Amino acid sequence: MPQIAPFRGLTYNAKTAGNLSRMLTLPYDVISPKLREAYYAASPFNIVRADFRKGKTDAKYRGAARELAGWVSKGILTRDEQPAFYLLEQTFKSDGRLFKRTGFYALVKAEEFSKKQVLPHEETFPKHKQDRLKLLRACKAHTSPIFGVYDGKFNWSVIKKSKPGLKFTLRDGGQRVKGKIWRITELAAVSGIVSFMKRRRIFIADGHHRYETALAYRKENEKKYGRRPEAPWNFTLFALVSMQDFGLAVCPTHRVVKFSTPVTLKVLLERLGKDFSVTPCAPTASKKELVFYTGGKCYSLKPRTRNIPLKIALKRSAAWKRLSTSVLHHLVLKALPPVKDIAYIRDLRETLTAADSKRFEAAFLVPAISPADIRKTAVKLERMPHKSTYFYPKLPAGAVINKF
Repeated sequence: MPQIAPFRGLTYNAKTAGNLSRMLTLPYDVISPKLREAYYAASPFNIVRADFRKGKTDAKYRGAARELAGWVSKGILTRDEQPAFYLLEQTFKSDGRLFKRTGFYALVKAEEFSKKQVLPHEETFPKHKQDRLKLLRACKAHTSPIFGVYDGKFNWSVIKKSKPGLKFTLRDGGQRVKGKIWRITELAAVSGIVSFMKRRRIFIADGHHRYETALAYRKENEKKYGRRPEAPWNFTLFALVSMQDFGLAVCPTHRVVKFSTPVTLKVLLERLGKDFSVTPCAPTASKKELVFYTGGKCYSLKPRTRNIPLKIALKRSAAWKRLSTSVLHHLVLKALPPVKDIAYIRDLRETLTAADSKRFEAAFLVPAISPADIRKTAVKLERMPHKSTYFYPKLPAGAVINKF
């Protein structure tokens, strides 16, 4: 099973850097140009200057490495004296309810997916992996953790009784997310965590590009220096959360579309009526069923039998074919007129507004995919359609850095 290890993390020193909340960012792949400018303005030491530096040439990666090195030399970032796991608690609101999500930072040995110790669930794109690989080569640091989930629960209550070493607030989707971090250095506690995780697979929730980058980085170093099991290039930084954690929120990502020809209720019934029950509904029906929205009206698209998704003409498991996004992309959209334009939006209200705009004409509202669905498909090495999951809130970049 996965090999995990504590590490001597780099963290911001509030005495020299200032308020930690001004140093951290969301992961690079959800940072808009406007938000990046805001992070740059927040502090000259904001992690965006290393993790997602501005620039159009490879000089930006060398600049990122200089920033990190300079912050370390000035005491902006300080390295812990003892190897540690780092417990992270995030407090946030979703649908008006308060949640707490608990995970821990650890180094995880980067293993091929075929070994089924660390498993993916979504597709990746070469362009993003090249960017992250160039950054890793230059900085020799993991500035943003990969989000992993595992099956089972660990009791963190004793650790949480002590005072956290770090506190911060980060905005995500317009909401304030509060964070606390505890260092776990006591030998018995560290050994207990390592022993617990030996029996668990890790499923990548978010950060597939960074994990595949870690694999590529390990391979190129092995080619140069040979296999060295304890070399730092074998490991990458994760934040690991239990699938049973009450605060593990998996949100859907809706689709807004423009077809080559308009899709009306008549078209829906003609093209989908044989396999799907097309019924007027409210937008909130999308919590359980696939919903089509156009012209201010919603229609649920419910397979007439449980076996309708099995008509998908791909060699995939039944669990994969029954995913809402699989049904949408491989049955529903294939039966309708060609899509000329498509965009992906998480917020339901924003999705409906976009569907009513001049650019688009309709939307598909999809139910959230559960952690159990992720596990069922990932263990078979099957990857879900693009944008099938959105884990909220995102993990902060820069809270704990692994520098080697």
